Amino acid sequence: PEMLEGTYVCHEGVPVYARFYQNEEGVLRMEKFMYSIKTGKKIVLSDVKPVHCGGSWFQMEDSTGARAGRLHFWVRHGKAWGVQVYSRIYTRVED
Repeated sequence: PEMLEGTYVCHEGVPVYARFYQNEEGVLRMEKFMYSIKTGKKIVLSDVKPVHCGGSWFQMEDSTGARAGRLHFWVRHGKAWGVQVYSRIYTRVED
């Protein structure tokens, strides 16, 4: 999961971010969020669990275990540079 961890951004009007991280139990999670134009506060849009399907494909599960979509990571030189969330492409934001 380390090669996937990080923050990715999609620019469509207001930037939307997808952050991939491991929780306390070591489970990969994805938090999708944006910042309010008026207040600058972070607004969490979703928090899902990516489940590996094979290759660089993942299925998203919500808190009830229901399918919430799919992810496809784009990997180069052992590190993901982008991720497709539904039909949107997010690119890695370097720290």
